[in-house]
Amino acid sequence: MKESYWGYWLVMLGILVIGVMLLISSTTTGTTQDYYELKETASASIIDAVDYSYYRLYGDLKISKEKFIENFIRRFSESATMTKEYNISFYDIHEVPPKVSVKISSVSNSVNVANTANSFDLVNKIDMILVGGAENKDTSTDNNSSIKTCFEYMASTELAIAIQETLNNNSTTYFGVDLSNRIINANLTNLKKWAAAKGDAGKVESEYYSEFIKAMLLDFSTSFGRSTEDDFIEADPTRPSNTTLTSENRSSGLLGYAITKGWLTKTGKGS
Repeated sequence: MKESYWGYWLVMLGILVIGVMLLISSTTTGTTQDYYELKETASASIIDAVDYSYYRLYGDLKISKEKFIENFIRRFSESATMTKEYNISFYDIHEVPPKVSVKISSVSNSVNVANTANSFDLVNKIDMILVGGAENKDTSTDNNSSIKTCFEYMASTELAIAIQETLNNNSTTYFGVDLSNRIINANLTNLKKWAAAKGDAGKVESEYYSEFIKAMLLDFSTSFGRSTEDDFIEADPTRPSNTTLTSENRSSGLLGYAITKGWLTKTGKGS
């Protein structure tokens, strides 16, 4: 009889240990997933909230507080699990310089211990700053001679229309066969998403055109910010791979071709 009681309690102890292990595993996994979801959502939302008209005017980064909150809630609601209830808190949001702090908390599944329901709040916080300018530069110690001004370019509606037609309809009218194929096959994720929306690319004042500028900056981020035009053109991902930039092949990529056609014009001077 005594042995049967021992066996009973061992079984109960095993069940209790397994329950605790499952609870810890669920809590740990849920916290990790929530953190990376928070990080990725905040990162994408702060980029979406950049005021590019302010940047073109003053050369400084600025975000829209309202647009960041709107984008964050929309993105997070699309990717968050439907089995949890989340509380989202925004605090210490600065437009200039761009800095955001976000906290999300979720209530885990209730655990019944000694006929008492218990739940745990899983809290994740993140502080994010959007920085522009050259890397490894300390403006407090750099003198004027070490500071370089990057070239600034203005994209025309003709360039927007040409990219839209090439990506949507595989047109070779604007860029020729070889360059069109490289544009279509290049990793231009944001431009392809923009073109697929099929808006009016001929209106500069439209939100759709602003999305085009944003997509160009993201997909050609290796080029924008260079201090010389040669570096700007050579970093173009649509140029033929493993080729050195020469006067003969300057227009072999989208950026060099657009400059040649006058679709991309220089508005600022680098040093």
